[in-house]
Formats: sequence, C-alpha cells, structure tokens
Amino acid sequence: MSLEIRSARAEEAAPAAALHAQRITEGFLPTLGPAFLSRLYRRIVRDPGSFLVIAVDDGRVIGMAACTEDLSALYRAFVLRDGVLAGLRSVPRILRSLPRVVETLRYPGAEDAADLPDAEVLAVAVDAAHSGRGVGRAVLDAALTEFDRRATGAVKVVAGGDNEA
Repeated sequence: MSLEIRSARAEEAAPAAALHAQRITEGFLPTLGPAFLSRLYRRIVRDPGSFLVIAVDDGRVIGMAACTEDLSALYRAFVLRDGVLAGLRSVPRILRSLPRVVETLRYPGAEDAADLPDAEVLAVAVDAAHSGRGVGRAVLDAALTEFDRRATGAVKVVAGGDNEA
C-alpha cells in the first residue's frame, strides 16, 4: 500500500461522498443519495472555512475526513450556492425526511453549542478493505494538523453511541 494523505480536489468529492454513504450509515445524509452527498462534499472542498482530507492508494480514494471551522456557515453557503440543484435531485428523499433536514440545518442549536467549539470533524470514513490499517488515524491526524495550521483551537467530533471505531 502506497498511501498518500492530502487535501482533496473538487473532482475527488464524489469518491469521498461515496465512502460516506457506504461506511456511515447512521444519520440521514446518506439517505439523500450520492448526488446530494457529492454536491455537499464539493462545497466542503470549495468553502474557505472547510476542508476535505483524503487518503489515496494507487489512485483511489480509500479514506477521508470532512471538516469545517463553522458548520452553520458551511450549511448557509451550501444552501445558497448548491441548495436548489441538490434539493431538486433529492426532492422525494428530502420530503420524506423533512423534520431531519430542518434539525440538521439548525444544528448546532444554542442549547447544543453552549460550551462547544464551532470547528468540527464532520465525518471520517475508510474503505472496508483498508479498515484497521491506520488509514482513519492518518486522515484524522492530517485534519487536526490542518486545524492547527488554521489556528482553529478546539475542535468537536460527534459520533453515534454505537460507533466503536
């Protein structure tokens, strides 16, 4: 394995989104479909306050960490710049999950964020065939290094209660 850890380019958002959909099954974002997730990940790559770190092996994205300095600002940018196209492609799925969409757009609410930093590691995923080989640790280390480079300070991570990894 010749592992390369680096910042993703816009064209690498789709394979990172696919990893999210395959490996992060809790939450509702994966239910909105690959086109929606790809558009969200392209916004993360393009947003100056966000970034996507990827692990590449033999030209293939096998791991990723999606991060932002301010989730509310990222969601605003996504809705303003990508919301119409992303929404049109996922209308039936969004309508079925409307309460969860509103909940996600409101996160973090005032009660959730009282003592928590704005910066967040949004998602970390590794291809199943490469799991257990340190890929997740490598992309997370690179993400934390990027947060340090940006002088972000504290960073939060939210994980499902049954997420042993």
